[in-house]
Amino acid sequence: GLEQDSVIHYASKALMLARKLGDSETEMGIYNPLGVAYCFASKYDTARILFDRAIEMAIERNDKKAETGTLSLVAFAYAKEGKYNTAVDYYLKIIKISEEESWTDDRVRALNNLSEMNRRMGNATIAMKYLEESEEICNNLLPSEIGTYYWRIPHIYNEYASNYIDQGN
Repeated sequence: GLEQDSVIHYASKALMLARKLGDSETEMGIYNPLGVAYCFASKYDTARILFDRAIEMAIERNDKKAETGTLSLVAFAYAKEGKYNTAVDYYLKIIKISEEESWTDDRVRALNNLSEMNRRMGNATIAMKYLEESEEICNNLLPSEIGTYYWRIPHIYNEYASNYIDQGN
């Protein structure tokens, strides 16, 4: 729609200016929002080119947070396109990095997304396995961490409900 066209127009201009000025920080910050705009315009190939560049830049900087953030957007693009198996591959990459870096929140989010992708593919048993793992992580947090992650529990239960509904229960 009009919003995506506007974002694409102005973000593209900002990207060209950042490149011209050699401002790699701004350049890197534009790729993801621009890629998302292309996703919502159903221009997935263009979105993935932008996401790939953001991932390259994140790897060059050894910025794992930026890398996993963009991997999540790549997974989102594939899911939006209905390519759930490919989205699963990207969420698994996020889990691997999250486990290596001990990032509980990113891991829980990726597990919840894996559940949703499997539910959409009709793999209710696998979807439930990911939810159970996510719930277990949240339930075993230290008291000082609970406030940070406890808000994820309602999302987990919503996914449980969706799985049960999809199974006709």
